[in-house]
Amino acid sequence: MKKVALIITSLFFLLILHSCLVVSIHPIGTVHERLFDRDLLGVWPEGKSFYQFQSMGDSLYYLQIYGPGLLEEGRSDTLHFEVGLYEVGEYLFLDYYPYGDDDRSSHLLYKNYLPVHTFVKLVKHDAAHIDLFYFDYERLRTLFDQNRIRLRHEEVKDATILTDGTEEIRRFVKKYAGDPDAFDGKTELRKRR
Repeated sequence: MKKVALIITSLFFLLILHSCLVVSIHPIGTVHERLFDRDLLGVWPEGKSFYQFQSMGDSLYYLQIYGPGLLEEGRSDTLHFEVGLYEVGEYLFLDYYPYGDDDRSSHLLYKNYLPVHTFVKLVKHDAAHIDLFYFDYERLRTLFDQNRIRLRHEEVKDATILTDGTEEIRRFVKKYAGDPDAFDGKTELRKRR
């Protein structure tokens, strides 16, 4: 139950950072499809924030995102994710999933949220330079409204929650992975040495 508070905290962070989200109940791949790239391990600063990837074993990463005002003005916060790395077609994707415990999980509000997966396109320039791309919610919502994306999903406030299975989601991601209009901006990270 303690994971629930962290899940909502993480979702709020992603909503703040990337305005609106396309998230999924199911992962982008299976345990057997996960990759592990040691180059991701380490600290990746971004302004006053940073991303820190550590190995969790079993081809998983533990990601901490630390920064001031992520959740509340005037304080520093750390968000925790379990992350899988997957190859989808010729592209790499990270699958963020909330991780950890939080003492606020006993609060009724936090018990009403679901854990979800967030897919992030990863472009690796070299061992110390990566770019992260989040799906453009508005663009994809328009495609859903026009029935050009045919995946089971639910619209909830400022999020589209994909409810289709992993195989269908993987086909969707593969179809749009090469479309620059499917993504909203980028987060450029250079590893601290």
